[in-house]
Amino acid sequence: MAALAPSQRFPILSHWGVTGGEFARQAGPALQQVDFSVIQTFSFFNAQPAMVERFLQHASNVSSVRRIEDIKAPVGVAHAYDLMHLLAKAINLAGSTQRSAVRDALERLPAHRGLVKLYQPAFTAARHEALGARELLMARYRADGVLVPAKD
Repeated sequence: MAALAPSQRFPILSHWGVTGGEFARQAGPALQQVDFSVIQTFSFFNAQPAMVERFLQHASNVSSVRRIEDIKAPVGVAHAYDLMHLLAKAINLAGSTQRSAVRDALERLPAHRGLVKLYQPAFTAARHEALGARELLMARYRADGVLVPAKD
């Protein structure tokens, strides 16, 4: 797209999946020449500072992540982090790792403050999706390859 004349370039709206690899590095400077936005359901830049600090403390124990700019796939990392906490709570509540017992426990969890949001509750018997339209946001890559919330 960047190779086209500016008048021929179309805006690009991408699914969050491009954030999980080396997309920004591979696109290089061309990424800054196009109107490229990514749909996200979370940004560490918008998260509660105390929760981010807690996450970074945990992450630094098991990875080279020391600051939010080090996170290659921020949405996937945040959702995995929250889900592992929810899953651990459900296993404890179920007293078992049996699939049906854990599923039932996930539907009965109390409120949980995660990185992404306050889940109150995360799931119910009628709703197995913890996220909604309120979590959607647009993000763009900075010149250094870091994905940040788009300015309106």
